[in-house]
Amino acid sequence: MLFVGHTRFSLFEPNSRAWVSSQLDDSHNEDTYRDELFNEERLVPRVYMFFENSLAQIDRAIRGHEVYHIVSYSPELPDHYKARIEAACREYPWLVPDLQSERVPTITANTLVQNVLAERSGEAGKLIYGSYRLDDDDLLPTNYFDRMAVYTVPENVGMYVSLGLGATAIQHGEEFSVPRSIKQRFFTAGLLSVCRMSEGGRVERPAPYSGHSNADGAAPCIIDSRETGFFWNRHEHQDTSVGLRKKGSIVASKILRENLDRMPIVELNQEFFDLFPTLKDRVLSDGYDNHTSVREDSDTNSFSANFSYPANSFRAIIEMTAQQDVAKNNALFSLDIINETGSTTLTDDQIHILAVNGVHRSADRNIGFFAYLPTVYGTQTTERLISLPHGFKCSSVKLMPWGDTSKVHLVSLKIDII
Repeated sequence: MLFVGHTRFSLFEPNSRAWVSSQLDDSHNEDTYRDELFNEERLVPRVYMFFENSLAQIDRAIRGHEVYHIVSYSPELPDHYKARIEAACREYPWLVPDLQSERVPTITANTLVQNVLAERSGEAGKLIYGSYRLDDDDLLPTNYFDRMAVYTVPENVGMYVSLGLGATAIQHGEEFSVPRSIKQRFFTAGLLSVCRMSEGGRVERPAPYSGHSNADGAAPCIIDSRETGFFWNRHEHQDTSVGLRKKGSIVASKILRENLDRMPIVELNQEFFDLFPTLKDRVLSDGYDNHTSVREDSDTNSFSANFSYPANSFRAIIEMTAQQDVAKNNALFSLDIINETGSTTLTDDQIHILAVNGVHRSADRNIGFFAYLPTVYGTQTTERLISLPHGFKCSSVKLMPWGDTSKVHLVSLKIDII
């Protein structure tokens, strides 16, 4: 069976009415929109989900089906993320890049299907296919195409198919907590249109909807909620969480967890991990709470924080005062880093990967791996995102002055796992 999917990877569309991610403030300014869209804190969870999980899930789900998945992205996307997309397209032959210069798609689902139709003789008017969408931070199960193939038949052309039962959890770097079961009809992840293309390129498809939750108001729908059909990843930097972020990161995380606590707990059994194998050993039990215990050492004007579970990414919120002649990087974070095997002994290649990502190793054993904290004159509260490459985690962190330690006074430190 033929399926064509589409993911918009942080697509920059300043003329679109869907400026959801730009609504963190009320300026409706294009520069604000761009900065928020490509903010590292917003992109880091998506990069991990899409490149390390979503693509691998789709690859396992193909199982004999003919699948093409378009990933649309913008020239404005930072170069290192564009390189990740290009590398992924080389790794997965079914992944089709769509770099939208001038906001115009370079390839569409219709074009792909026309190409397939041209290669097949005697199928004019009989090419039935499924068209689906997938956000860059959600997952489809390994049996997705098998389940949808049952409904992708001539009798259902012009209908939507929704897998209405899903799982959801809160992302913390490369791990997930508060796993819950959720019924969400017409959820965006995997919502399928049953289509037919004739030899002349005419396409029969369901009537378009205004908002995916209104799909049944546009066309007949099939709903199958017999088993888990999607994984809805939750984190405060989702576009749908903009309202929460206005309340501040700590409050947003608390509200997000309270919302999930009202839902039934999902069973983390073998059946679940057969559907979502990339999440194996990454979904934490319901009692999980990755908190930090921050200690102040007034004698050295430093702060230390131990994580209850090693974290791939965290945000540090620092209050400090600096003198007028302070240096550019007059403070730093000392990081205790482990690799994917849990070892603190890293190879030269691993050390190089960290350095490329802004985390260096000091010759001073008391510092070890470190990342600078920019310092400027005055009293301020600032934030610093520490995001380690895939396969690395931090178990503890120490914030300390660096260089002329008399130039900086550290007042407080808070850690927020993301």
